Amino acid sequence: MCAAILMLAACGNSDENTGGTTGSGEKTMQDAINSKDAVLLEIIDLESKVNSDTAFDRTRALRLFRVYQDYYNQHPKDTVAGNYLFEAANLAQKLDKNQRAIELFINFHDGFRNSDRCDDAVYNVAYIYDAKLNDKTKAAEYYNKVIEMYPQSMWAEQARGALQILNMTDEELIKFLKEKNS
Repeated sequence: MCAAILMLAACGNSDENTGGTTGSGEKTMQDAINSKDAVLLEIIDLESKVNSDTAFDRTRALRLFRVYQDYYNQHPKDTVAGNYLFEAANLAQKLDKNQRAIELFINFHDGFRNSDRCDDAVYNVAYIYDAKLNDKTKAAEYYNKVIEMYPQSMWAEQARGALQILNMTDEELIKFLKEKNS
């Protein structure tokens, strides 16, 4: 953490150094220095490390997952908090914390209705129920929500395709794919 603070402090105040963004694409290093927000500084530090890792570092990802949630809990009205909540949900999914990912995606969707990522959040809930938890009933429910709530989105198209094959047996799926590819 100290190294990150020193690195951030070395950035100075020049305009060219204030334009960089974190992996979430919102807060800059200069914003973090100016606000002296320890959680934000830690997010910036961890994101740079996670993004530069050649292999998935579970310990580092878990820490980033926690600080994303900490930031959201400390600053729920901050515009970037929603992005961090979404990123926490993505990380929870990667960390096989599937129930937690579902909760976070739903919280994101319900709390940030104006976001252009709401359709993505609902689709991810459906996908987790489908692919990770093998709960076809819940998966169908959420795939249908994507279609109903966001009919023009690319995720609605994906949901339609997923619903088409959701309850197929392996044999039916193979036959379907062969017919589709012929």
